[in-house]
Amino acid sequence: MMDYKSKYCLQRFKYVQYCLEVSSLLEAIRTSFALDDKWYLARLSLIRDQLGGSFCAKLGVLPLDDLVTEGITAKLEMKPDAQPKFCKARPVPCALQEAVDAEYHRLESVGIVEKVEFSEWATPMVHIPKADGTTRSCGGYAVMVNPQLNVPQYPILLPEDVFVKFRGGKFTKLDLKNAYQQLPLDLDSQQFVTINTHRGLYRYKRLPFGIASSPAIFQRTMDIILQGLEHVAAIQDDILITGKDDEQHIQNLNTVLSRLDSYSLRLQLNKCKFMQRSVTYMGCVISAEGISPTEDKVEAIKKAPRPENCTQLRAFLGMINYHRKFIRNLSSIQQSAPSERSVVPVVPPVQGGPQQCKRISLFLPCAGALQS
Repeated sequence: MMDYKSKYCLQRFKYVQYCLEVSSLLEAIRTSFALDDKWYLARLSLIRDQLGGSFCAKLGVLPLDDLVTEGITAKLEMKPDAQPKFCKARPVPCALQEAVDAEYHRLESVGIVEKVEFSEWATPMVHIPKADGTTRSCGGYAVMVNPQLNVPQYPILLPEDVFVKFRGGKFTKLDLKNAYQQLPLDLDSQQFVTINTHRGLYRYKRLPFGIASSPAIFQRTMDIILQGLEHVAAIQDDILITGKDDEQHIQNLNTVLSRLDSYSLRLQLNKCKFMQRSVTYMGCVISAEGISPTEDKVEAIKKAPRPENCTQLRAFLGMINYHRKFIRNLSSIQQSAPSERSVVPVVPPVQGGPQQCKRISLFLPCAGALQS
């Protein structure tokens, strides 16, 4: 038989667990702390209060008043000689018709797009089927809009920068739900991102995916929102959190959740990771021990086919150079490899390619993680 205190703690725990609906977070906290019940329950209650808003199923949207106050503007700057382009809608395969219609209905119902009758600008949509039966819809702005944009330049943290800032400890990674689409788009800019569909014209009211300016605009927005927070960094739709110890980690997590909730930003729960020994970022695994390449990237290089033309050679060299910090003596290995400058548009099979590819492939799995 349990005493009164034990029953109370159990009931309290069940209540908090029900309110959170985040079993992974509860388990992470439970296994990470060996503290008294009062401390444990207090932390759970605090996190529950924060998660109630941040993990709401409804898509968030930054308040316009806050954007003006913080100097945040999601505005697309066009080149002086930009000319409107109108492209007809692309046909939708019958197999995707139902899923595409459902996606347009969702976009309109949550306020991401709105129906319009006329527009000087119109971009066709690209629909990519997902494993769960839904589709990922994105405007084909690469040809219609992006070449006419003045794209702002803004720094984004690299894996090694993250490691220096988050050295040691455990990691929490929060994923913003439909990240860009939580940021309202400037009214004058909405005309440029009009999409042409089999259902007619729609205009984006939120910052859309596929626009060349979106990464810089969104990164600057997140940096402003999270400014002043230590052991916290936003990298596009991911927010990385750590701390000097587990208690500070939890405090930082609560601070971030509170900050996000105050800006009405929402998170994708099933993509969030709490109190992990390592996290994956930009094709690298970041942990307390250092940085290492992900297994899938290693396998891709090991199984890369022999380059047979200029395009394949450049693709292979690009893949290798991205991971050059993990490959010892890469420059000497590549000395005898074909140079891009010596490759003409049409070339015979690359001489010496297989040998060099094999040597580089063998080096990567043996390369240790970066150490400070």
